[in-house]
Amino acid sequence: MLGGTIVALGWAYTHRHHGHVRVDVFYARMSPKGKAITDVLCAFFLLFPLLAILIYTAADFMWIAWLKSEVLIESYWYPPAGPIRTGMFLGLCLFALQGIAQFIRDLYLLIRNKSL
Repeated sequence: MLGGTIVALGWAYTHRHHGHVRVDVFYARMSPKGKAITDVLCAFFLLFPLLAILIYTAADFMWIAWLKSEVLIESYWYPPAGPIRTGMFLGLCLFALQGIAQFIRDLYLLIRNKSL
């Protein structure tokens, strides 16, 4: 449970340092403006819709886990599910905030032709 929470909270950090998997065959050869265009389009059409669905679902699972005092049945000590589900929800929210910040940086680069 602790490992899953650490990974979820690390998604935003990884996004900030461009550590997520991408096809570098094309992306590495692009200009900074081309990278910004690619990032803006991918964030708008892929990242934000996916994160919206995941955050909504994680919030629902988290709420139910705390409301019903849900326990995880994968082990014999039956740990409460609320803390892990809350960690996943917070990790997704931080990831969304970092995605919005990167989206703004890329838009600024496209509009002003200089980076923040």
